[in-house]
Amino acid sequence: MILSLKVNREARLTAPGAGALPISNCIVPANPCAWTFLFNSNPLRDSCLHVLKVKDTLRSTVNLTFDGRVVKVYHGPSARARFDNETRVLRYLEKRGCDFVPRLLEADPEELRIVTNSCGSRVEHIDEQRVKELFLEVERYGVRHEDPDPRNVTYRQSDGRFCLVDFEFATILPEVGPKLPA
Repeated sequence: MILSLKVNREARLTAPGAGALPISNCIVPANPCAWTFLFNSNPLRDSCLHVLKVKDTLRSTVNLTFDGRVVKVYHGPSARARFDNETRVLRYLEKRGCDFVPRLLEADPEELRIVTNSCGSRVEHIDEQRVKELFLEVERYGVRHEDPDPRNVTYRQSDGRFCLVDFEFATILPEVGPKLPA
């Protein structure tokens, strides 16, 4: 279970229903009120990770961890279906060798939470034609994104590659051509 907690001025963590927890395994920042931490399982036992909230909408909350992982929690209408669909699509794309989408590292169906690697940072400006090319490129891997908007394009500086994210509404396309014998 992951809890999002805030650090108060006395360097204690506060969470609804949990009261204040002492910080024994975290580095307290200079301005502790500004940091959010994620705890894995037991906040009294496990270490914490600094996170940056990059998206918080009615459908999902997305945090970027200090070590470069992306944590997405689904909520709101059809959360279970969107979680199931995105995990299925990301696994499918990984099997097909698509290297410009997030790689699924963890999927927690009880918490409706996935953890993926980061595909870079959001793109501020991108040519409309380039956006169309990217979404057509993922279709060659057998997936239609279904939300072909520039907000779902990132740029991975390590290899200069534009990537696609947010596959919760994507469709796996029917295979075309003869099936190979097993």
